[in-house]
Amino acid sequence: MKTIIKYRKFKTHTTFDLRKLYIIMIFCVLFGCCFFTHDIYGIKQLSIILSGLFAVFLLVKRCYTEDEIEIIKIGIFFPLGLLIISFLANGDISYAISGSYCGFMFVILLLSLHYKIDIEKIIMFVIKLVITVTLLCAALDFFFGYDIFENPILKYLDDIGELAVITKHAQYFSYYKIYIFSSPLAILVSCLSLKNKKYFWWLASGLVLLFTGSTTPVFAFALCSFFYIIELMERKKLLGIFIILCIIFCIGFILISAFYSGNSIDMLVRKSIIEAYIRDFSENPLSLLKGAGYGTPIYIEARKAYEMTTEWSYLEFFREFGVMGGLPFLCIIIKPIKKLYNSEYNWVIYSVVVYILIAFTNPLAYTTTSMVAYILLYYNYFKKMNVDENVLSFSN
Repeated sequence: MKTIIKYRKFKTHTTFDLRKLYIIMIFCVLFGCCFFTHDIYGIKQLSIILSGLFAVFLLVKRCYTEDEIEIIKIGIFFPLGLLIISFLANGDISYAISGSYCGFMFVILLLSLHYKIDIEKIIMFVIKLVITVTLLCAALDFFFGYDIFENPILKYLDDIGELAVITKHAQYFSYYKIYIFSSPLAILVSCLSLKNKKYFWWLASGLVLLFTGSTTPVFAFALCSFFYIIELMERKKLLGIFIILCIIFCIGFILISAFYSGNSIDMLVRKSIIEAYIRDFSENPLSLLKGAGYGTPIYIEARKAYEMTTEWSYLEFFREFGVMGGLPFLCIIIKPIKKLYNSEYNWVIYSVVVYILIAFTNPLAYTTTSMVAYILLYYNYFKKMNVDENVLSFSN
């Protein structure tokens, strides 16, 4: 009897330690996705690999649940499929791995569901760190004269290539432009903050999107906030109208860019990219089906140069992986949205749809950063399916 009691205590203690280890591992993955998108230290890739190995260990020699099978499909088979498609298209295995490996991040959901880890809280915590760093650096400059160009945090992020923009000028509407590559993820905090009536974080996330210096994030934030606030106040489901408007915006923006004849350099570049897509598909129609492969350059006339990726990120995904990879990717995004539609999880759909809207004209469709949004979507999808009940909080 004493032996049995001792064994049970040892088992519980080991499980608790493993859970804490996995929380740290998941945090490292998500932290790397937000602050080290280029992964110069290898923290992100190492954490993903370790998470994958531990997840596989969980699955060995036992029956799979339905949610685990679904995660295996989207987190193992799908990225493997993209890897094969890309390699067969251009024969470059290194680019094939680089273009597909981020999908393996979905395996951290296996650890999250099995060990009752609230991955949503970890995601929100990491994104709030991004928001805090951005606003703190701007506040130190504005109130205390500590120049953003001399700020050691921003200088470090700039040196390792994690800042898309850092500048300030009185002519800018926001005065500052501090754009960390993961800044668009602030929209995820925005919608949850509205739902929970934490207006400080809603305003803070809006400021971070304003500091990107880009029109699309600000427009998306304003549109999303308008619809979701009305929905919360009037208790009317406006999500369908919002999604339709976002789709119309994306299609309209493509058409406007395709027929643009003005002098805006950005619009002329976008038009040139669309023309390059049309040219490539007309010269090689089969590439529309099988893709050109990740890393295959495309000539952009407006820039007089070959580029391996473009701003039209979802169209670029179809160019690289074709219909064979593009349609499953769309299905992976649409499936949880359909399940969560018009439920208490509407905030998640607002968040992810707005993120997609921002990513539509930025190279953010299929990256480790975008995986943060997709993982949040699927985590709530599994909660809605009652697969993971009584989830323990991150603070535990």
